[in-house]
Amino acid sequence: MDVIGSRKRGVIESAGEKKHLVIRRLCCSHCGRVHHELPDILVPYKRYSSQTIEAGIGDTRNDLPCERSTIRIWQIWFALLEKYFDACLIAIKMLYHHNEITFIYSLLHPLKNRKKYPAGWLSLSA
Repeated sequence: MDVIGSRKRGVIESAGEKKHLVIRRLCCSHCGRVHHELPDILVPYKRYSSQTIEAGIGDTRNDLPCERSTIRIWQIWFALLEKYFDACLIAIKMLYHHNEITFIYSLLHPLKNRKKYPAGWLSLSA
């Protein structure tokens, strides 16, 4: 991957504060596609921070800087992708021939127990 530039990306934090980040643009030397290097605080194609989305999906806070309909959309989005995340983790296990299944369950545990998310779970799975 070669760095070909950067771009600005906006994000809305859990307090409602808007920030602008500078994201590196990378070009793949094999396929020629452009990729963006996102930090853990961003979720691809979402304008709110991962911490805000985590709180919305888990229904852990009532003071989020977005409408209830947006939170419901996040919950539906996550419910639709939960099986995909599960399949990806199983594929990673098979790819690396790990006999220990504990690392898969440790990542899926917060996905399965919707009300008991540890902080930062979305940045680990996204």
